[in-house]
Amino acid sequence: MPELRCLDVFSLSGGLNTEHKPICVFFSGGARENVSSLSNMTVFINLYQSRFKAITEKIAERYIIGAEGLLSELTVEDTLRLLLTWLRGHDVGHFLGADNLGLVMTEFDMDYMILHELKSDLVSLYNMRHIDSALLKGCTLEQAYLVALSEMLRYIRRGGVYKHPDSGSAYLTYMALKDKGALMYDETTGKLSYDTGRLEEAVKECTATLLELFSNGVASDARAYINRWGELADTDEQGIPRSCPEELRMVILDTGIARFIDYNFEI
Repeated sequence: MPELRCLDVFSLSGGLNTEHKPICVFFSGGARENVSSLSNMTVFINLYQSRFKAITEKIAERYIIGAEGLLSELTVEDTLRLLLTWLRGHDVGHFLGADNLGLVMTEFDMDYMILHELKSDLVSLYNMRHIDSALLKGCTLEQAYLVALSEMLRYIRRGGVYKHPDSGSAYLTYMALKDKGALMYDETTGKLSYDTGRLEEAVKECTATLLELFSNGVASDARAYINRWGELADTDEQGIPRSCPEELRMVILDTGIARFIDYNFEI
């Protein structure tokens, strides 16, 4: 039997030519009974690290106070560990708690999809403080939060917050954290700062709210939360919500940082 790598499949199918390349893929592992659940996942950790270094890190250094110092202390292995910790926490978040919203909203409803991503993002952030210190292996909790917040800005910068559920989730995360005083924008520096204590409390409250929304299963409440900080689907010609804060608009429209990266592979 000839062997074919997952990465070769993506390359041959043109998947690596897209602007937003996959950093992981779900598959059934060859078991027909698992096809619907796609219970196996492969993470292209080299692509994940490269993207963070080329895009996310630069966004953080430009827009988050103190990011340059904290990120410069991380080795490649540190960054990979924190990214995977965040990603796996997100995946766990999809399956945490009762999902009665799924009984009244379809899985193709954009509001439902955004809320599912949001619940998972918040669960991952919440669990950061509870993970074993051995998993961090010398990295600080502040650095773990910084990596997650930096990725949040990258997802927002993709634009299309009512087109891409993960971007919509990142946008709502920013709005919720800012609303609760965990994220603050300094007009004099044009940068964001965050308070770790307030961040943890805000994430705890927001996580509880999302778990309750899914448990209660009231569609009107779910849609009200989506539009709590302005009509998310009401976008301008650039696909940015008209209610978007100016500091986020600045990040989204920044042309000084790459939006995607290219890879060249020999098959």
